[in-house]
Amino acid sequence: MSAISSLASPDPTHLAREAAASWSKSTQSVRPLADESAASFDRMMAESDRREAISAAARGLVAQSLILPVLKELRGGSLAWGPFAPGDAEKRFGPMLDVALADRIAASPRMAATKAIEARLLARERGVA
Repeated sequence: MSAISSLASPDPTHLAREAAASWSKSTQSVRPLADESAASFDRMMAESDRREAISAAARGLVAQSLILPVLKELRGGSLAWGPFAPGDAEKRFGPMLDVALADRIAASPRMAATKAIEARLLARERGVA
């Protein structure tokens, strides 16, 4: 009768121990997969960060060395005179606008120079170039 009564009202601590043992066995088989997945995720994020850094460097190089000098020359070579001549504010903030425009132009997906420099930098990092 004690066997029947133990089935009718199981001991809660016994059930908790069985559940903990079962959970421990199931997590041991999953833990290596989780560690491998986390390491893979970390590698993927590191690669993504390197790509983003290389892309930012290529955009900065194109903006500063190719686009900004052209914009500066256009602004300086203005033939505006009299009331149309640049005022103090335009003289002060014009170069800042040129930098912002150069950055936006270099970040354009159609800017072939940026893509070419980025591809070369990626190849150099991998040791291909």
